Amino acid sequence: MNINTDLVFKILSAGLLPAMIWVNSLSVDIALLKRELETNETRIHKVESQQEKILELVKENQISLKSMAVTINFMKDILTDIKNAK
Repeated sequence: MNINTDLVFKILSAGLLPAMIWVNSLSVDIALLKRELETNETRIHKVESQQEKILELVKENQISLKSMAVTINFMKDILTDIKNAK
């Protein structure tokens, strides 16, 4: 009986080292994944802020284009009136 328990403990001891190495590799993988997640979140925030700035510029450009269209139409009307006055 004593020999059987001794054999069981030796087998468990032999399996303990690979199990510890496996757990360590898992913890390293988890740490690397967490770091990558943080990096990706930082990049996403930067991209979102850049996207907001671009959207603001697009809105400003739309307003400018609308005012230019109004001005061009006004100039067209004036030129048409001048042409018709001759």
